[in-house]
Amino acid sequence: MLALGLSIASAHALEALAKPPAATSKTSLSKEKGAARSVLSIGKDSSEKEVVEAFLSAVTRTDKDNSAKANFEEVANLMAVDEMAKRAFGEAGWPKFSPVEQKEVTSLFRRLIEIRFYPRWRRVFQNAQFSATSQSKQGEDSLIGGFLNSDGQKTALSFRLTRTPLGFRLVSMAVKDKDMLERTSVRLKRGLAKKGAAGLIAHLKKRTQEAQKDANYKPPLEELISGGK
Repeated sequence: MLALGLSIASAHALEALAKPPAATSKTSLSKEKGAARSVLSIGKDSSEKEVVEAFLSAVTRTDKDNSAKANFEEVANLMAVDEMAKRAFGEAGWPKFSPVEQKEVTSLFRRLIEIRFYPRWRRVFQNAQFSATSQSKQGEDSLIGGFLNSDGQKTALSFRLTRTPLGFRLVSMAVKDKDMLERTSVRLKRGLAKKGAAGLIAHLKKRTQEAQKDANYKPPLEELISGGK
C-alpha cells in the first residue's frame, strides 16, 4: 500500500517539534484568509508561505466553488509529485525503473494521492486552521512549521517545500517526528525489493482500484495524512 504515512496523536500527547527553528511572527493560514490566495497567483517568485497558503486554500475550497476534480488539479500543481516519487525510492531505487516506468510510477503516485488521501485532507483541513509560527531551511528544502487547530486540539504540523523551475512546491508534511515522505519511502522500497519494478507497478495499479472503492471512508483525525488502512 502506498501509505503517505504519518499519524496525528492526541493533543495531550504532543510536544513541541524537536529543536524548532527560530520563531517568526505568527500567521494564521485559515481557510478564510487562504481563499484570497489563488493558485493562479503563485509564480516563480512566490514565497514558501504563499505556496502553503494556496495549498490550504485549494484543499479547503468547497465543491460548490469548484469541482472536486478541478480542486485536486490545483492541489497537485502545488506539489512536486515527480520529486516526491524520486525521493521516495531514493538514489538506489529510482534508477531501477526505466524512464518509461518512472513516468508511470509518478502517475500512479499522483493518482493514489488524489483518490485515497486528498479526500481525507479535505475533510480535516476544512474543519481546522493552520497557524504558521516558523520558517527554516534544511539542506535545499524549506520548512514552514506551525500548529493545526481542530476541535480544540493543537497539533504540531509542518510543510516541506523544495524549489523547482516553477518555484517552491510541496514535497512532504510532518507531524512531530513523523514525516510523510520518509514513511512512504520505507513501504515503497520494501515493495520494490520484494516485487521488482514491474511487480510493484502492478501492485500500485491494484491499490489505485481498491482506493476508488474506499472513497467514502470517514477517517478519524489521527489519519489526517497517514491514509490509515
